Amino acid sequence: MSSRWAALITAGTIATLLLAGTSLVVITKLLASFPSRVVMPSTTAACLPSDFPSYPDAERAFSFRVGPVCSESFTSGDTPDQVASFFETQLETWPWRVTGSTSSPDTIYFGRRDSTNATGEVQALATRFGSQFTISYTP
Repeated sequence: MSSRWAALITAGTIATLLLAGTSLVVITKLLASFPSRVVMPSTTAACLPSDFPSYPDAERAFSFRVGPVCSESFTSGDTPDQVASFFETQLETWPWRVTGSTSSPDTIYFGRRDSTNATGEVQALATRFGSQFTISYTP
């Protein structure tokens, strides 16, 4: 009877060690891929397309990308109405197109004429010193 218990304990120990080893490998691989998936805001890197209109004298507050979605936020001394008016005009030039807008808050919805899947919005909010506007874009 004691040899049967010894065999069961040995088999259980081996199974536990195999399970622990496999789990350790899986966890290590997941952790190795984790840093590339972390979203880190940046104040210098741009993620909008190079042909996207730039607002004059705006300062980038942050930018980040989550999967295909790009989001950049800027500050300006101008009012939200001025920012919205600028983008409403500029986004009517090729390859961009305005698809809609709202006035509270000032938001311009846009897309690309050369890519029906590309969509985005510019939203401008009043701040103490002018406005902050955020551009979200999915190519």
